[in-house]
Amino acid sequence: MSAVDLTAERLAALGLAVESHRESFAAENYDPQRVVRTADAYWEFLTAPVSILIIAGPVLDQGTGGKSDNPGGSGMVAIKDTQKFPLTVKAFDAKGNEVQAPTDVTYSVDNTDVASIVNDDAGAPWVVAGNPGSAVVTGDWPDSPHGDLQGTLAVDVTTGDAASLSIEAGDVTDQ
Repeated sequence: MSAVDLTAERLAALGLAVESHRESFAAENYDPQRVVRTADAYWEFLTAPVSILIIAGPVLDQGTGGKSDNPGGSGMVAIKDTQKFPLTVKAFDAKGNEVQAPTDVTYSVDNTDVASIVNDDAGAPWVVAGNPGSAVVTGDWPDSPHGDLQGTLAVDVTTGDAASLSIEAGDVTDQ
């Protein structure tokens, strides 16, 4: 992530704080630190994460670990019932700029028949396909600077490639 120039946000926060306290400047015993505290609150809103985006990493085969042609993505991902993918998260400020991503997001899935969340040996979260169907993965960041933030990722699981064949006899009829 590249450095972002936040000069405009700093000026906006201070300007909003001054405007908020304009009527009180002439008051006796006015505490000028009130403007600074208010500017800090505006600054926090303008620059702190206010939303998170859950991202599916490249899709891999559950058995071999081999990569598929599916790059993953955000919003929605479709996989076969023999596949899995890692989860990552991005965070965005009030203006939509990417900011430092949280490391303490917890993940859950609403339909564990379709997919489950499994942590690898390093503790990184993966979505592992189960049976065909649809599920929603939710990332929850309860300790964000603005309170509980959540992001979601829709997951559709379809049947994988044929792994075996079964031959059955039909009804017997006369020739």
